[in-house]
Amino acid sequence: NSDYYIQKVNIIDKAIKMNPKNSDYYIQKAFILLRLSRNSEALDSINEAIIIDPKNSQNKRVKANILHQLKNN
Repeated sequence: NSDYYIQKVNIIDKAIKMNPKNSDYYIQKAFILLRLSRNSEALDSINEAIIIDPKNSQNKRVKANILHQLKNN
C-alpha cells in the first residue's frame, strides 16, 4: 500500500520538475504525503503551492488540515 503512494510521489516529483509552477502538483503531493504520514513534507509541499498560487483557497484548507494532524501527532 505505501509502495503505491511512494510511486505516486515519485511521478508527481517528475511532473514538478517539468512544470514547477503548477500548484496542483504540490497539492496532490501534499495529499499523498499525508497518507504516508509524512506530515512535515506535506506541509512543505502545500507551502510551495501557496507561494505559487496564494489566492487558491484549497491550498489554505489543506494547510489547515496538515497543521491539525501535526498538532495531534
